[in-house]
This record gives sequence, C-alpha cells and structure tokens, in this order.
Amino acid sequence: MHLLTPSTVISDYFLTPTLAQSQTAFINCLATAVDGGPNFPLALEARKLVGYLSGHGLLKVPWTGEMLDSPATIRKEFDELVTLAHVLEAFQRSQPLPQELLTQATVQAADFWPITLALADYHSRESGTAPEALAQQFVTQVIAEQDLGMLIRYRPQVTESVRRVATCCSPGLEQALLMAVRDRFGLAS
Repeated sequence: MHLLTPSTVISDYFLTPTLAQSQTAFINCLATAVDGGPNFPLALEARKLVGYLSGHGLLKVPWTGEMLDSPATIRKEFDELVTLAHVLEAFQRSQPLPQELLTQATVQAADFWPITLALADYHSRESGTAPEALAQQFVTQVIAEQDLGMLIRYRPQVTESVRRVATCCSPGLEQALLMAVRDRFGLAS
C-alpha cells in the first residue's frame, strides 16, 4: 500500500497499515494549499509523487514535465470543488456561510454552475425566495454546458436542489428552470 501524506503525518494514518494488514510506504507529497489547518485542504506535489512512482517502477508510461504544467487549471478546479463542498455543507447543517466564503462562491459561480445551483438553494433556504439572478444564471449555464461528464456527475445534486429552488422562483423562471433541467438532465418536471 502506498499512502500519500503531508509532511506532518496524522497519527490515524498509522492505523491504515494495521487495518489493511499490509506493508505501507508513506509518501510525503501533500502540501498545505491554503490556511485551513495543518492537513486541509491539501495540494498534491505531483513531481514528488511522480518521482516516487517512477523510482519504484510503478508508472507504465514515462511521465514528462509537460504533463504537470497546468497547475492553474487544476488549482481552479480544486478551489471550485472546495467552495462547493463548503456551500453544500452549510446548507445541510442549516448554518450561515461566512461572508468571505459567500463572496468567493458568488465569484466562482460565474464559471461553475454547480456552485450557482448550490448558492441558489442556500439562499432560498435562508430567505424563502431564490435569488432570481442565480436561478437564471443556472439556467443559462446548464443550457450551454457541453461536458456530458459534468451533467452526469452533478445530476444527483440537481435532482435534490432544483425543485426547492424552482418553487421559490417566479412562475416564468420556475418553468424555464424545470424545462432546462428536463432537457439537460432528463429529470421530469
């Protein structure tokens, strides 16, 4: 077993080989990405991991530096997913989002429709009305989505959230929202 770790290994990590009854190599290739505590969120130091895997003959295809040269894209996706997780968690726990996180989520929602929907759902729970601008933004974004994988990956979230959001919208927007979801996700309105 090969366990990826930060430089400060959480003591629970040492239970893993015992529970798995396996020899384990600890690979120090995770670094603190932002100030979220000593071990979260973490960023993969890909060159360290690739060096380890190559050195142990575990890579079937030679790895080149060019494969690691898009950290901005990976970082953006990581940040969006962390923000989405925070918004969904705040919704599920009925807790308010800190203003800084709410601002960040609003900015990221412009490029990432799962956050747009999560924010609309969050606001509809908080105030009893969905922000019309977010609901309309979601409709526009999801109609334009070309990545089938995104539509499949977030279908459960859409299934869970869209009816709550739609019932808080004006009748015209509710209809547009339900139609977009029906057309793009195959969900009955």
